[in-house]
Amino acid sequence: MTKSAHRSASRDQRGITLPEMLVVTALLSVIGILFFQLFTGTAKTSMMLESRADLNTLGQRSVNELRSQLMQSRLVLEGDAVGQSYLTAATLDSSTPVLTGTKLPSIDSTGTIEPETSGSDLVGNSILLVRQHDPVEISIDHDADSSTANIDFLADTYTFQYFYLTQRSGRDFGSTGSYLDLVRTESATYADYFQLSGLTAAVRAQLHTALIAQDIDWAWDPGESASSAFYALTTAGGLTGPNSGHKIDLSSPESMLPEFAGGRITGNMTYSVARNNVMVSSGYLPSHKLAYPNGEFPSGFEVLIVGPSGSRRVFIRLALMSDQANQILGHANEIVIASSDF
Repeated sequence: MTKSAHRSASRDQRGITLPEMLVVTALLSVIGILFFQLFTGTAKTSMMLESRADLNTLGQRSVNELRSQLMQSRLVLEGDAVGQSYLTAATLDSSTPVLTGTKLPSIDSTGTIEPETSGSDLVGNSILLVRQHDPVEISIDHDADSSTANIDFLADTYTFQYFYLTQRSGRDFGSTGSYLDLVRTESATYADYFQLSGLTAAVRAQLHTALIAQDIDWAWDPGESASSAFYALTTAGGLTGPNSGHKIDLSSPESMLPEFAGGRITGNMTYSVARNNVMVSSGYLPSHKLAYPNGEFPSGFEVLIVGPSGSRRVFIRLALMSDQANQILGHANEIVIASSDF
């Protein structure tokens, strides 16, 4: 009896055999792989959903900013000789070069918003405008009589703004080694030449002194090309010019899409303004809609301006893309702005 009980206890305490351990290990490995795939699949889906939302949010924010600036513009320069003269007079940041093939739009006073054909040159992928700001209020002694009250003079002021695409090497989009960014740069403030030139030298001396104290050193004539449009202010009331060698300082660009370089976007997702002819997992998103593509032009930024002066319509399209492990998504934001200001 004792011997039998001892043999039974030995069988119960013999432990797990090697074959049993291998089977359990294999089962745990399979379960682990399934859980890992489920986790990575969920994470990937979450990233793609985040990416799709980002594309829409960031694109809409950028076109809304463009709308705001255009609605307050004094002038939008087009791709004619006058517009090119202002670009030639501009000093741009060499570390943020303008994308190859960049063009200003050409205003079509009788046209409609429709796709171009080969050889057409109306659509641009940059904007150069003159933004009108709130006037500067200056108290002046208008009659050189200290016994009478001064008056408040409202001096009109402007800045030049340039929106364009640049290629950045900070992140790799789609195995290209770089991504495209939309940037904005703004000049110093200019006074209105016509407003000042119609005043007496004595009044101008007071205005110029106040303007120069606020770092407004130049006046701009909107009716001229860049070589004949700029006059230096002097505290004595002089308007020296036109200065054919004046340079518009546009050398401090800021990204309109700073998240592309990092920021709140998570994971290994990379972003870019769309490049020409890129396949998208959900279908085909051409970087262009109205422009006839040529090389890098227009990439994912299009500007078309149509209609007569005082009744313009500005079409803007910004197409953005995201890439995660060669899974590319795209989204385009479009707006049409009606403006009577230029």
